[in-house]
Amino acid sequence: MTSFLRAPTSDELDFDQGGKVRFFLGGAVYWWGDTGAMAVPNNRIAIRYSGFNCFGKSDGPGDDEPYFTFGVIAPDFKAEPPPQTRIYENVSEGTNVPDSLELFRGAPVGIAIDVTLIEHDNGDPIKYRSVVERGSQRSGAARHRGTDPGAGSRLGTQHWGTCSFGSLPWRYCGRTK
Repeated sequence: MTSFLRAPTSDELDFDQGGKVRFFLGGAVYWWGDTGAMAVPNNRIAIRYSGFNCFGKSDGPGDDEPYFTFGVIAPDFKAEPPPQTRIYENVSEGTNVPDSLELFRGAPVGIAIDVTLIEHDNGDPIKYRSVVERGSQRSGAARHRGTDPGAGSRLGTQHWGTCSFGSLPWRYCGRTK
């Protein structure tokens, strides 16, 4: 029986947050004590936004019309333009909105994902998009340069305002509990 990984190309190496990694011709195996081993074909992963759950609504009248803009920072990766969801109509408390948007595809290295949740029904918030994008890019650049010691490669479920950002299915490069 032959594995898609084929022959090893490295010894076992230390990896982020107490993990280990070993590289092969056809990919890599990442390991953490609390999750076990994960084989990564071609040493490439994809991270997708999968939707959100609304836990409450904004203070204004009627339902909300939110959308998300993502800032993805990783070595040798640039998303142009930054990924953005559609505007979700008629969102109220208890609404579950499935969606699918690829945020990142590449090697499982230090990744930071910033999420901005914007309510669309107040005037014309699209005119503020460039301000939000510049802020997200500056924030991500600071994290990428290591000037933000609290930043790093943590992936997991995040809560933004009254809505829960959908799950990020992989936890290579770090994790949150």
